[in-house]
Amino acid sequence: MMEEKKVTILLTVFNRVEFTKKWLNFANNINLKFKILLCDGGIDNELPQLIKKKAYPNLNIKYFKAKYYENYKNFWEKFYQSLNLIDTDYTYLVEDDDFIVPSNIIKSLNFLENNKDYVSSGGIETHMQILKGNNKIFFLRPHIKTISYNQNEAVSRINLSLNTMYSNYNVLHRTRSLLKIFYYLNQKNFINLYITEFVFVLTSLLNGKCNRFNHIEYIKIDNINHSSSSDFAKKFKFSKIIETKEYENENNFIFEILNKESTFSKQNLKDVRINVKNYLENDKIYRLNEEAIQKDKFNFRKLVKKIIGINNYNILKKYFVKIFKYTLINELVFSQYEYKLNQAEVKLIKKIYEIY
Repeated sequence: MMEEKKVTILLTVFNRVEFTKKWLNFANNINLKFKILLCDGGIDNELPQLIKKKAYPNLNIKYFKAKYYENYKNFWEKFYQSLNLIDTDYTYLVEDDDFIVPSNIIKSLNFLENNKDYVSSGGIETHMQILKGNNKIFFLRPHIKTISYNQNEAVSRINLSLNTMYSNYNVLHRTRSLLKIFYYLNQKNFINLYITEFVFVLTSLLNGKCNRFNHIEYIKIDNINHSSSSDFAKKFKFSKIIETKEYENENNFIFEILNKESTFSKQNLKDVRINVKNYLENDKIYRLNEEAIQKDKFNFRKLVKKIIGINNYNILKKYFVKIFKYTLINELVFSQYEYKLNQAEVKLIKKIYEIY
């Protein structure tokens, strides 16, 4: 299809070859027609060899080897460099432990083609857990309350997002909008990566409107031990980040962008400053509480696993979701009744099931 040639999947990977191979196998099995820019920030050399040997014949892959950094240094450099290599009008940001629904991405593409004041479009926030064992179970959680930011005034979109924050990172973006976002993110070697998604969302909404459809388009896999977000949380505790001298400076970076890019009145800018301050203070309290809760959960799970064994723990977890959640098909358990999967979505999830 001609429209699929307007989209590039920016697949950023870092030293997780097994995850990347599963994602590429999935994409190859469904004959994904979008262009793929594979940005490799790791040090493993297996991926370029696989691509050179045409291990994924159904895919149109362009490989980019980014400079290797340790400890999340210059994290956004590779994104900005990659965006400058993309020649399509639209880009979808993807991690190799998550999955996409191409037929629904096409709906976002068509929407953006017909609505020039929107810079992004995606589906509802959707999460999945994969419980492994003799019989795998997929536990799907679509969050149907995800909202659009479609106000005409940028200040209204930003203020609304500060009261109802939904990330629009993993949605379809106009490439020119992403270039501007990553241009700014690349200017700092952030200590606090949590603040960068906040900057991402607000800068995107400054660029234009964000549409959200009531369909699943991007499926985040939650229970991944070696994910970038969980690895960062383990390595850099938020309680330690807020003690650094960079913390306040990075929190105020969004105002540097607003001063350069917005045409807000003094009063509007003052209101946004107040709302940003309140949001970040509430976010700080939330993250500190989450850090304490996750520590308690980890210790509790560790104790239970030690007492009953890991295999029995996993069996109990499976029984829990099968008993208390709605079973759609044998392998797929639903967290709520409101969202109805169509045949194409069920077929695609079965493809994910096959590679796991």
